[in-house]
Amino acid sequence: MCDDATSTCVPCTEHGQCGEAACNLFTGACLPGDAVVHVGAGEKYGTLSAAVMSFAAGAEGTIIVHAGDYNESVTVDGGRVLAFLAAELGPTVDPPRWVRNSGMTPQLTITDATVVMDGIQVSGNQSNIPPGVRVDGGRAWLDRSRIVINLGGGIVAQNASELVLRNCFVGGDQSDVDAVMIDGSTASVLYTTVGGGNGSFGMARALSCTAGSDVTIRNSILAALDDIPELACSMATVSYSASETAIMGADNVTLGPVQAGWFAGYPTGDFTLASPPVQLTNAAQWEDGDPPSDIHGDLRPTIDGSADYAGADVP
Repeated sequence: MCDDATSTCVPCTEHGQCGEAACNLFTGACLPGDAVVHVGAGEKYGTLSAAVMSFAAGAEGTIIVHAGDYNESVTVDGGRVLAFLAAELGPTVDPPRWVRNSGMTPQLTITDATVVMDGIQVSGNQSNIPPGVRVDGGRAWLDRSRIVINLGGGIVAQNASELVLRNCFVGGDQSDVDAVMIDGSTASVLYTTVGGGNGSFGMARALSCTAGSDVTIRNSILAALDDIPELACSMATVSYSASETAIMGADNVTLGPVQAGWFAGYPTGDFTLASPPVQLTNAAQWEDGDPPSDIHGDLRPTIDGSADYAGADVP
């Protein structure tokens, strides 16, 4: 994109800078303005699968997703660079819901491709084997999205994938699955609320990782409904975040056992803060380049070094 004041090209940092198209947040380049398609009732494409397949291998484009339920499994591969953007965003707007009520596959699988997602809810996968989103050697940047209430867990990133989560809700009360699993991959978790469920077999953590992973967590909330540590990732770098049990780092806050009343609907993956503990008020630290608003569009302080609420929601 161009900066009129300086007559120079500068990277985009948000989708609104690219017209109807999306910003490839990994590179700072706007996706092509003539490669935008709409999916939903009454739109050119009725399914996400059809919209994805309208782009050839190696193509770049933006898919505007209108309100409704999309019950399907989609793989983005072939070097495609695609963005899934909610047609509307706002505190009173229901996000488009990407569900999966049969089969044994994730709603979204990303292999040798890049996906940017903003404002989509990926929920309701009825199989206890796959997660809602699997990044398998690809790249995924998820903003203001809800990857919640999937029986097989929220997100798995594996095989040298790259995952970015900003202003997201991930997890919910699902038994014996991790909300986020990083397997030999890179993950950046910023201003995100990750909630694990109950784990009678010790497998309901907020986030876990394997050797060879590179995980950075900042300004986030990590919680779970069982008694084991909600973070099982010894190599993670965690700062200005809140968790039930103590996490190494003087900047982090320990909350103690999660209380359902802190959130609007923990069992359904609604991690909107309803009656949060006072420790969350100043747990995070906003820095230049951080999102200026939360998952609902409520403003953050936007002054470098300011104290802020941890997690995806500002109450």
